[in-house]
Amino acid sequence: LEFRRVLFRSMVNKNIIVSYIFSFSIILLVGCSNPPLTEKRENKTIEWLQQMEKPSQFFSFLPSAQITFTGKEGTLIKIPEECFIYEDGSSVRDSITLELKECYTPSDILRMNLSTQTEHGLLETNGMVYLEAKSKDKKLKVKKGKKVEIGFPRKKGVKDNMKLYSGNYKNGYINWDRVISDTTIQILPI
Repeated sequence: LEFRRVLFRSMVNKNIIVSYIFSFSIILLVGCSNPPLTEKRENKTIEWLQQMEKPSQFFSFLPSAQITFTGKEGTLIKIPEECFIYEDGSSVRDSITLELKECYTPSDILRMNLSTQTEHGLLETNGMVYLEAKSKDKKLKVKKGKKVEIGFPRKKGVKDNMKLYSGNYKNGYINWDRVISDTTIQILPI
C-alpha cells in the first residue's frame, strides 16, 4: 500500500509538472507573437534612430576665403577659395555652411545606420566622413579644377593601404563606389 501511494504521488506530480510546462509553453508562444507593424510603431523606430545619430558639426565661411577646419575627432578639411558652385553651375556669393559628421568607430557606424556595401561585396573601413556644403539652403558642388582636401586622423591599428570610396543612396541603402580620380588620401598623426 505504501508503494502504491508513493507511485501515485509521483504520477500526480508528473502530471502537474507536465500541465505546468504545457501552460507555460502556451503563455510563451502567445507572449512572443509579434503584433503587426503599424505606421505609428515605424515612426517611433525612426524617431529613436534619429535620436541615436551623432550630431553634425557646422562650419561657416565666405566663398572668397581659403579655409582649414578640424573636426572634433581629428578630420582635417582644407578648402581653397572659390571652390564651390551651385548645382546649376552659378557662382556662390553668400556665406557657405559646411556640415561634417565623423564616424570612426564601429558604434558610430551602427548609430548612423551606415554600411560598407559595394556592388562587389563588403568593404573593411577605418571610418566614414559625411560632408555637405550649402549656401542659402541650396546644395553646392565642387567647381571643376578645384579640390577639397580631407585628412583622416591616424589611430592605432589603422591600415595604410585604404582606398577612397564615395557613398550614394541606392534602393534605401548606401552603395560605395571607388573614387578613381587623382584623389590623395592623407592619414594624419593624432
